[in-house]
Amino acid sequence: MAIICMEDLRQLTNPYYFANIVLSFSFLACKLIPPLCNVVFNGDSEFEIQQSEIMFFMLVIVMLRARKTGSMNFIAYLNNAFMYCKVANCVLWFFAHRVYGCLFVLLFLRKTLQSATYMIIIE
Repeated sequence: MAIICMEDLRQLTNPYYFANIVLSFSFLACKLIPPLCNVVFNGDSEFEIQQSEIMFFMLVIVMLRARKTGSMNFIAYLNNAFMYCKVANCVLWFFAHRVYGCLFVLLFLRKTLQSATYMIIIE
């Protein structure tokens, strides 16, 4: 039994999942990619202890929730992971700068409301 089937991979080409990936890894990408780091964080590319703790906590929560839920398909696991990653990114952006945090919350809420509409249209 394959963990990832071709239908799951086909679903990942949807712009909905691409936007989730971008939002889920936005803080990490801005910290680790030098041109983005220079613009957003003025060249401060090192993670603070609090930021590392938040990211590890998010990782543990995703792993525990997936284990508690039992057998999940790949798409359900990704949706679960995306939600917790976006919440952790929201906290990280607020700790970095309040304006960035507010901007991320607006993007996050827009994406969440859009996903609810998207799921209603699909069904």
